[in-house]
Amino acid sequence: MLLSKEEQELEVKKNRRRFVQTCKKCGGTGFLTRMNNGYEESYPCSCLKVVKRNVKLLDWGVPRKFLNDKWNMDFLKEKPYYQDIKNYIDNFQENYDNGKGLFLYGPQGRGKTTVESIIAKEVVMMVNPDTFSKKQTFNVAFAMYDDIVKKQFDKEQSQLKYFLYKSDLLIIDNVGNETGKNEKQFSQRILEMILRKRDNDCLPTILSSNYNIDEMATEYNNDVRDFILQNDKLVSVLGDNHRIENCHEEYDDTDF
Repeated sequence: MLLSKEEQELEVKKNRRRFVQTCKKCGGTGFLTRMNNGYEESYPCSCLKVVKRNVKLLDWGVPRKFLNDKWNMDFLKEKPYYQDIKNYIDNFQENYDNGKGLFLYGPQGRGKTTVESIIAKEVVMMVNPDTFSKKQTFNVAFAMYDDIVKKQFDKEQSQLKYFLYKSDLLIIDNVGNETGKNEKQFSQRILEMILRKRDNDCLPTILSSNYNIDEMATEYNNDVRDFILQNDKLVSVLGDNHRIENCHEEYDDTDF
């Protein structure tokens, strides 16, 4: 949705170089063999699944840094909100069927984007039974709210509308920090329209914000707050400021 055909091909090459060519399990071929009714057959190695997952996540807007395998559910195990996130993922099919999402709130730098990215990685690997095919998965769209507001002025609207209104799970990051505060009424109208449309179609939405639910009513309006309360579980994301903790760490260019 976000990558051109050429960009997708480039990402496939980069991911194959990193995950397939270095895979000890398949020896860099991307395939394994097994016996089936006396015949040898080949099947895809798990490294190919990682390539497919990463390219799909990038294509749907998930930040590149969170494709690293260290960002997983184990990373959240010591967090006070771990069980809420685990329950949401474990019961995603039910949440999807009922259009239920999450509202993640807390101060800046506490890991809300990390949580959203981990959820996206988990959900995109699940099978969507509505497609009647094991090859089909959930489409998980990820976007900064500031980018959504800015792209409302783009000439090509069809792709954006599909991204916002038709994705199986829409994740909107950093609601309330969009630029152009003097145009807050326009920003408010966009957010309400997205939430209303997805509510009508019973599609789940995950939002994150530095504002709590009462502050959302003040910054936007009661309708936005009510849509969140009706469809989303409120999850407080607290803890140490990881940006301050990590500011002196050496950059590792293997983390994409």
